[in-house]
Amino acid sequence: MKFINYFNKLKEIKNVLIYLLSNILVGVLPLALMPFYTKYLSPSEYGTIALFQMLYIVFRSLSGMSYITATERNYFKKEFNNSRYCSASLQLTLISLFFILLILMLIGDSIAIFIGLNIDIINKSAIVGCCCVIVQLRLNQWQVRKYAYKYGALQVLLALLNNLIGLYLIVEMSQGVEGRVDSILYAYLIFSLFSLCSLYNDRVLIFKPNLKLNIERKSILNFALPLLPHVIGVFFITVFDRFILGLNLGLESVGFYMVAFQLMSALGMVSDAFNKFFSPVQMRLLEQGSEESLQKLAKYIYVWVAFILSSALISVVIFNFYIQNFLSAQYIESKSILPWLAMGHCFNALYLVFINSIYFSNQNSTLSKSTVIVMLLHISIFYFMTKFYGIEGAGISFCVSMGLRLLFTFYISNKKVKLPWFIFTFERKL
Repeated sequence: MKFINYFNKLKEIKNVLIYLLSNILVGVLPLALMPFYTKYLSPSEYGTIALFQMLYIVFRSLSGMSYITATERNYFKKEFNNSRYCSASLQLTLISLFFILLILMLIGDSIAIFIGLNIDIINKSAIVGCCCVIVQLRLNQWQVRKYAYKYGALQVLLALLNNLIGLYLIVEMSQGVEGRVDSILYAYLIFSLFSLCSLYNDRVLIFKPNLKLNIERKSILNFALPLLPHVIGVFFITVFDRFILGLNLGLESVGFYMVAFQLMSALGMVSDAFNKFFSPVQMRLLEQGSEESLQKLAKYIYVWVAFILSSALISVVIFNFYIQNFLSAQYIESKSILPWLAMGHCFNALYLVFINSIYFSNQNSTLSKSTVIVMLLHISIFYFMTKFYGIEGAGISFCVSMGLRLLFTFYISNKKVKLPWFIFTFERKL
């Protein structure tokens, strides 16, 4: 029995290392290519690409990321029909894309004028957003089954193809912004088709005429719709600030901000890798609900706090050196906001842990209310801070908003799932 437990622990450690390594490779690739991107793209062009990325993140959320979360949440429940649920998720994703494209046909030109992007780029961002959801469905199904190798391989290959096509179109074909946008589109189209074939081959998806999935669709929507304000709020908190920055300071400042943000996203990659491993473990421990399992969960979170704070300090030193010595001199201003972004990403890493507990307790409407409050505060803080303090104000605003979101999420999580936070003190008394 002890040998089996030891073997299972080794397997869990191996999986988290695979997730971490794949996330590091995915994060390192654009960082390694950043000197080329900053050489061939001006800060304002970099800012345009940032707005495109902002849009496809929006469309990814609206197309169905919450549908995928619903599928993952229910996977460990008894009498759960995974293939029917995943098929219903895909149906809802495609229906969502149809309505998004319909809206863009009707008012896309007005949106393009307001944002300052070409309508063609906006349409491409909608397609990329839907493809992201399909790829994520494939990844999530491997994640819950603990197929870490497959998960990591798909992530790395997608990033590799994305960046290599981008490098070719920008450097060799001199296509600039259009080349970078097209490289993202081509990569996600290819891998979304692969994901569909793979899901069908694994019998995760059902393609049958007249397939009735009304119960599953209703269940998914009951989970996803209360999350919609939260999804919109997350967008305003995490990516809409780039649009405000463009309005207040211009696309060049968006470029500076995005270079620093992309570098500090390495912390986000680490926290994402941890969450991919930890989320199923956390759900399982919460499902058990015993005192021992909750104590174990609290210990894991303490270790994670210490690790992510240490990583933030190290990353600030490393990326200061990187900007100074490897990037074009016109991007040197990005250094000023690195510490603020690092702290903000630390807060976000902890937020991901506590939000899993809220998903488990199905308190999505409460989460949405808190996110809307933080969203309104963030937009106000970001607008005035960038207006009066420039690009450094953007970094401070991000840090403050992530801190507020963490506090709200921790409060809700602790009300619904009480963990023994004073476990170490308790053990000493024993």
